Amino acid sequence: MLLDVTSETLLQVFGRFHIVLLHLPIGLLPAMFVLEFGAAMLGRPIPKGALMTLAVMTALTAAAAFGSGLVLAEEKVASETLGLHKKFAIAMASCSLLLPILVWRSRRAPFRVALAASLALSIPTGHYGGDLSHKKGFLFKPLQRKAAAPHGAEQPTSSHGEPSPIPEQPELDPKPAGSEAPQTAAEIARYDRDIAPIMERCCTSCHNPQDLDGDLDLSSREAVLVGWGDGETIVEPGDPDASVLLESLGRPEDDEMRMPPADEDEQLTPEEIEKIRKWILTGCPE
Repeated sequence: MLLDVTSETLLQVFGRFHIVLLHLPIGLLPAMFVLEFGAAMLGRPIPKGALMTLAVMTALTAAAAFGSGLVLAEEKVASETLGLHKKFAIAMASCSLLLPILVWRSRRAPFRVALAASLALSIPTGHYGGDLSHKKGFLFKPLQRKAAAPHGAEQPTSSHGEPSPIPEQPELDPKPAGSEAPQTAAEIARYDRDIAPIMERCCTSCHNPQDLDGDLDLSSREAVLVGWGDGETIVEPGDPDASVLLESLGRPEDDEMRMPPADEDEQLTPEEIEKIRKWILTGCPE
């Protein structure tokens, strides 16, 4: 089977190695920072040999991470977040490439400036990378959640001081009682009134026109009905049990196809899932 692999396939694999390669310069930069500034603070000789080795490794791995990132970006939908990630990655890689050139100079200021800049640029680069690979605001989400919590309210923690796991949602009966077609207009679930707020709270931070996680947009009724496109839908109007969207909401926590993933803060309640079921059952009205 490996003989059938094309150069394009190998290039895609290289692009996906970005998630491995990016950690190398991020780990090497602090090591150089400690050696350079630690020696200066302690009044010891600068270990230029070790610094040169680390500088060369940082430059090579930063170049490899940047190259693989450009390849991986071809699989992503163009967005403001992706553009910012690229710009900061270019700046970080450029500073990293200067390190092997500057490390041997007797004047330490240029090397130290390039080193500090590379390390500082790794923060916004990683921040926007986290937004792309996880969800918008991933890096600072705990701080935002803390700021938004009512005064004095604390997230439940375990006896070890760690956040308590998300309570397991009860498994839903594939055809729960009361899922028959509603009889009155008030009982009919409407997208704008009932479904859109659920999607906005739990789904659209990842599945939107900019991020398009999983090649899926859930930011509007029309997008939900389109699904993956090319005839691959996630809802079958009038038939909730044949709808992939509803199936994914009721999967066990350890199932990688569960949506939202069990480690996400925002989870649908059984009532919300039932509301989506009724919306699909009545033909997905606006």
